[in-house]
Amino acid sequence: RGAAAAAAVTARKTSPPAGVWVNSNPSDDGRYAAGMVNETGDVAIVDLESGQYRPLGIARGDGSNGYASITALSPDGTAVAVDWHTADKGEDKGALHVIRSDGSGHRVLIDSAADVGVYQWSRDGSLILVVVTASDGTNTIALVAAADGAVRPIHTLGTEFPELMTLSPDARYVAYDYPQTPASRDRDIFILDTHTGTQWPLAATPDHDSAPLWSPDGRAIVFFSDRSRALSAWMVPMANGRPT
Repeated sequence: RGAAAAAAVTARKTSPPAGVWVNSNPSDDGRYAAGMVNETGDVAIVDLESGQYRPLGIARGDGSNGYASITALSPDGTAVAVDWHTADKGEDKGALHVIRSDGSGHRVLIDSAADVGVYQWSRDGSLILVVVTASDGTNTIALVAAADGAVRPIHTLGTEFPELMTLSPDARYVAYDYPQTPASRDRDIFILDTHTGTQWPLAATPDHDSAPLWSPDGRAIVFFSDRSRALSAWMVPMANGRPT
């Protein structure tokens, strides 16, 4: 079974076009991603097949109204959620912007946070998974309604950010990594119930586990681990938010 599964794994390497930093997930069909135009800081849609990109027109071009940091592309590729940064009296501020992939419908959903880490859209495009940073540096995992910007806090972290955080296809569970201790470089993976706010570890080990990603059917999580002494990709079967 292991050999058959390994034989079914395929990979496709793409080269992003010069002039843009690709910093989002790909669309479901693997053709598009989002990123930041290096020269202007604007958000762009990147066609991974043609190697071309199209700026969406949020930035003025001179840096005066900020720049795009991390972005998240909706599963169907029609909208982008943007961690937008501006300088306010010399202090960097974060906000959550949303814009359609054709450059229309630009909206600001969160504009009063110290930072907003953008991670993923829900499968139906109604929710955006984020980390909101308060003025004291505390980070909170939250779901933001794409329609009106309503924020639903789920779990408060420390001052670190997850390297990767993803929603299960039904939006019931979040998988994320976090340092084992404040001083540790090793991370553990946690599963968080979005309904109750309770959480549990994916696997309680001393190893470094990071970058969890739910499978499209929600029946497995893929992640990186050094439990075999070399950083490798691993997969754990899941059911009802628990490893099986």
